[in-house]
Amino acid sequence: MKRETPPRKMLMIFNFLALMLPVILGVFLSSPMDRKYTAPVESLADDWKMGGMPFDKKSMQAGDRLVLTLKVPETDGIRTPAILMDTYYCAYEMYIDERKIAYYGNPLRADDEVLPKKTDFVILPDDCRGKTIVMHVYATTDVRFNCSSFYYGDVEDLHYYYIQNRRLPILVGGFLIVFGFLLTVTIPFVEGITSKNKGILFHGPALLDLGLYFFCFNQLMGLVIPSPAVCVYIEHMTLYLLPFFIQCIISFSSERTNKSDTVLMAIDLAFPISAMASSLIGGAYISDLLVVAHTLMAIQSLIVIHRLVTVTKQLRQTSQDYYLYNGTIATLTVIGGLSALIISALLEIAVWYLPSVIGVTISRIFRGSILMYGTLLMTACMIASYFYYLVAGKNEETIERELEGIAYEDELTGLSNRAYCQQQMESYSRSRRKCTIISFDIDGLKQANDILGHQAGDRMIRDFADVLKKTFIDALLCGRMGGDEFVVVLEGEDERECENSLSAFQSELTKRNRTLRDYYLKASWGYAFISEEADYSARKCYMLADEKMYRMKNEHKGVAV
Repeated sequence: MKRETPPRKMLMIFNFLALMLPVILGVFLSSPMDRKYTAPVESLADDWKMGGMPFDKKSMQAGDRLVLTLKVPETDGIRTPAILMDTYYCAYEMYIDERKIAYYGNPLRADDEVLPKKTDFVILPDDCRGKTIVMHVYATTDVRFNCSSFYYGDVEDLHYYYIQNRRLPILVGGFLIVFGFLLTVTIPFVEGITSKNKGILFHGPALLDLGLYFFCFNQLMGLVIPSPAVCVYIEHMTLYLLPFFIQCIISFSSERTNKSDTVLMAIDLAFPISAMASSLIGGAYISDLLVVAHTLMAIQSLIVIHRLVTVTKQLRQTSQDYYLYNGTIATLTVIGGLSALIISALLEIAVWYLPSVIGVTISRIFRGSILMYGTLLMTACMIASYFYYLVAGKNEETIERELEGIAYEDELTGLSNRAYCQQQMESYSRSRRKCTIISFDIDGLKQANDILGHQAGDRMIRDFADVLKKTFIDALLCGRMGGDEFVVVLEGEDERECENSLSAFQSELTKRNRTLRDYYLKASWGYAFISEEADYSARKCYMLADEKMYRMKNEHKGVAV
C-alpha cells in the first residue's frame, strides 16, 4: 500500500509543543511567578515531639499509634492560621485543648482498612498561637511516618505554596498528558509514520501514563479528583503499567516480535491487573505490591538495556542507503530516549530504597525528580524521531513514485503504458463511473518507418503524444496502448463536449504539422460511452471505440506520407 506523508497540521502541533515547552518552563519557574506571602510559611518538620523528645520519623506497622505534640508558632501577620500536611496511609486525630479540630479516617479500623495518602489543609482556631497541638496517628498499613511535609502559615499562602512547590511536576505532567493524548488520537491515522514501525503507536499511551503518574505521585490529582483512594489507584496503576508500554514500544518497533518479548509483555500486563484485582477483593492493598513492582522493573530494565544494546549494534551495521539511514537514525533516537528513561527509573528505585546509603537529604531532594528528567529527555528524543521518520517516509514515497513511474509509464512518450491503462479502465468499470473512451491511431506510421526509418517513426509517435498531452489536459487518462494506438478517457458522457475536444485536438495537430518537415501527422479516432454497455465494461467500451476508429482509418487509407 502506498504510504502517505503525515498531515501538515500534525507537524505544526509537534513543532508548537516542542518550541513552547522551554518557554513555558522558563516563565512558570521564573521569580516573577513567586508570590509575596502575608507571613512566612514555616516548616514544622523539626518542631514535632514524641514523649518530650524531637521526632523525625518512625517505622510503623498496621495498627500502631503515635502521639505527637507541637507548639503552634506565634508568627505575626497570619489572618487564618492553618497547617499543610501530607499523610501516607494513616488515620489521624488532631486536638487543641482536648478539642478535636481535625481528623481523617477511623482509628478503630486501622487494622483492616488501608487509607490512601492525602494532602490536608487543617484550619486552626484563631486563638491557637502558642498552644499545643496533640496529634494521634494510626497506621493502616506498614509505613514510615515522618513530619517533613508539615507547614504552618496563612491558609491562602499555604494553598499557593502547595502549587508553587509543585510547578515543575504540574508543567511536566500537564505537558505529557496533553502531548500523550494528541499522539494517542492522531498517530493511528498517520499511515506515513506507523506503517512500518508499530511501536510508535505506544508513544502516546506511554507519555500519557507518565503524565498521570507524575500528577498523582506529587498529589496533584486531588485538585481534579476529590477521592484520595481513586488518586492512589491511578498512581500505582500508571506506575505498574509503565513497563508494559515501554516493552510494547521496543517489541513492536522490530519487524518480528520474539517469544521473550511476548512473555515480558504478558507479565507486564498481568501484574497490574492482578494487583488491582487483589486490592479490590480485599487481598494485598495496591501500595503493598510496590516492592514487587520495583523488583520486576529493575530486572526487566536490565533485560531491556541488554536488548537495546543488541538492537543498536544491529542498526549500526545496516546499509547506509539514504532512506535506511534516516530510518535508522530515528530508531536510534528513540532507543536513546528509552535508555534515558530506564536508567532514570533505576536511579529512582535506588533513591527510594537506599536513603541511608546516599543520604536522607539527597534522597528527599531527588525522589520523584530523576524519573521526571528522564521522561523529559525521552520526550525530546521522541519528538526528534518523528521528524526523522518523516524524512525517511518522504524519501520512501519518492522512491515508490519513481518505481511506479517505471512500471506504469511508456518510456518513449511519457504517457501511461498499456498495463496502467487497463488497470484504470477496470477501476472505472467497478465504480460504474460515467466516462468517454476515445481510441486513437496514427495514420501512416508504417509507411514512415519503411521510408524514413524507425527513428523518424519514434519521433512521429512522440510528436503525436505531445499533441495529446496539450489537448487533453483534464483527461482522466491519457496513454499509449502500444505501437501507433493511443487511448484518452474523459470525465462524463457529453457528446458535444467530446466533439469540441476532438476539434481542438485536430487544430493542435494542424499547428504541429506546420513545424514538421519529414512527415505529416494524421490520425483516426472513435469514441464510445461506458454506459452504452449494460455491465459498464470499460474493455467492451474501448473495443466499441476501436471499431469506430477503424472505420475512420479505412476512410483515410491511401493518404501518402
